[in-house]
Amino acid sequence: GVFLACGLLLVATPRLRMPKWSSAAVFALAGASLWIYLTHMIVRDGLRHIPGLGAPLLGFVLAMAFGIGFWMLWRRGAAFIAQALKRPASVTADAAA
Repeated sequence: GVFLACGLLLVATPRLRMPKWSSAAVFALAGASLWIYLTHMIVRDGLRHIPGLGAPLLGFVLAMAFGIGFWMLWRRGAAFIAQALKRPASVTADAAA
């Protein structure tokens, strides 16, 4: 029921107004959601092997941190590769000579 209500709210509301200070956090969470999903099980399983660190809240915080961290690394790596591929042909020809 809750998921259906949230889904209907997203479909019915074309634009949600938010304070500017929260938009960076929402953007980071939305962009990193795939990485948070991919790393949360690894973090959870890793915490199980360390005695005393199996708290769910700690797992949640670490999964968020790892997911956002990997997302940022992915974006920087993609930007670096895109920049490297956009070099003019004369620069790459001079470097090869």
